[in-house]
Amino acid sequence: KFLINQAQFIAARLASEIGTADISGQINRAYLLAFGRVPNSNEEAAGITLIRDHGLFIFCRVLLNANEFIYVM
Repeated sequence: KFLINQAQFIAARLASEIGTADISGQINRAYLLAFGRVPNSNEEAAGITLIRDHGLFIFCRVLLNANEFIYVM
């Protein structure tokens, strides 16, 4: 429940800060917030596909479940 709520908060923040039309911008900002870095080209392409197919919330949930995120904390 906690991670679902956090994913919703991050998705809302990205939509507010970047807007809904700039998917690449959302992905770059999300990676900076979660990992402190920008995504590589493969990560960005996968993120674009994921957001288009399933939405920004699911993308944020995937980021929070990534192994890399666990090691940042």
